[in-house]
Amino acid sequence: MFRDRLPPLREQLQLIRDTRHVHPGWYRARYPDVAQLNMHPAEHYLRIGADLGRNPGKHF
Repeated sequence: MFRDRLPPLREQLQLIRDTRHVHPGWYRARYPDVAQLNMHPAEHYLRIGADLGRNPGKHF
């Protein structure tokens, strides 16, 4: 399966932060539940948001 070949989460987080596709302020405003979880938006997107069909940024 594809997920079995993914790099560790910390590497994925660094990659997604470096690309700047996740806009933390926008993501928290668009999805208020993220702020309640006390989780960085990039981590939320990788762990939960993508599976929910959420966009990581305004122009994604």
